[in-house]
Amino acid sequence: MLRSCFPALFPTIMNSAAWFNPDFMAGWGLFNGIIGIPFVFWYCYQLHTGRADVSFRRGKARAIYLEGRADGTIDEYGDPVALPAPAAGKPQAPALPDNDAAPAAG
Repeated sequence: MLRSCFPALFPTIMNSAAWFNPDFMAGWGLFNGIIGIPFVFWYCYQLHTGRADVSFRRGKARAIYLEGRADGTIDEYGDPVALPAPAAGKPQAPALPDNDAAPAAG
């Protein structure tokens, strides 16, 4: 919105003509191409082998996903699965309070 309303604002404030170097730009583009081409093949291989759902998650999210898949509480898309109702006679964990619920009239 700002660029369309004030087209001369950014070239004036962020003028990079003084430190622009065409040799550096060509080298940086070559570097990006060299690391980008293998990444595309690796990415497509992950999709092809079906390991993308694990490979594309990192850190805590990956651990939670793998644990949920092993427990059966997360489906293959990463969404929570509704757990079956507890069997009769088994104690059920207490429900957590619903903070979004309307207050009870009293």
